[in-house]
Formats: sequence, structure tokens, C-alpha cells
Amino acid sequence: MRIRDHLSLRLRIALRPFVGIINNAQAISDITTVMTAFLDQQIAAGLLVSYGGINIKVDEVDPRQVNVEFDAQVVVPLLFTHVSFAVTAS
Repeated sequence: MRIRDHLSLRLRIALRPFVGIINNAQAISDITTVMTAFLDQQIAAGLLVSYGGINIKVDEVDPRQVNVEFDAQVVVPLLFTHVSFAVTAS
């Protein structure tokens, strides 16, 4: 599973408790708190290097929806190793 897919799945689970609550300023504040804690946990787990730009706002077209955006730098998996060596005769 790619890191991006993992983060997307886990983030949906983390934000699921907010579905169905009253959409007000407190909800936005609570979502921001959960997002920050979630992203900090992902850094501690070694999946993210950093994050920023958390932007949470009520959708302009559908006020029943909250749009959550953020920037993140994920770790890069090691896919290859290159080995060099020299052989000498003595």
C-alpha cells in the first residue's frame, strides 16, 4: 500500500466521528485539532517528514460539507541499492 493511500484511509477513519455533527465554528476547531494530532502521529510513525498548510473550511456550494486540505512531505521508500567494490590481487 502506498503511503498516500494509507494516509487517506487513516484520515477518513480519524474524521469519521465528525460526520453527522452540527457544522459550526467548534466543529471546524475540533477537526483542526484532530488533523494536527493525526499528522503529528504520522511524523512520529515515520510516514511523514513534515506537513503544513492545514486549511479547513465549509464548502461554498454545499454547507453540509467541510473541505480539508493540507500539504505533506512523505518519506521516500528505498527501492534499490547500488553496490560498488574493487577486487585486487596480491
